[in-house]
Amino acid sequence: MAYVGEVLRSRIRGRWQLNDRDWQPYPYLEGAMHDPTMPINVVWEQLSGLAPVDLRAAAANEVRRKRKPPGLVADAATDGTLY
Repeated sequence: MAYVGEVLRSRIRGRWQLNDRDWQPYPYLEGAMHDPTMPINVVWEQLSGLAPVDLRAAAANEVRRKRKPPGLVADAATDGTLY
C-alpha cells in the first residue's frame, strides 16, 4: 500500500495527511487539484475480486477520478486555500 501511496502522491503532487478526527485514524493524500485520495481504496479494489491485479492502471484511474473540476481549482486559488 505504501508504494501505491507514493505513486499517487507524486502524480497529484500532494502530501500525506492523517485524519485523526475519527475514532480510528487513517492516512490519506491531499493535493491542491485533487480531492482527498486514499491509497488503501486502490489496493482493496484490486485485491477484492478475481480479475488480474493492475495497480498501475488502478492508481491512474484514482488520480483521474479524484481530480477537482477546473472551476473549483480556480476558486481555491483565488481564496488562498491552494498551497
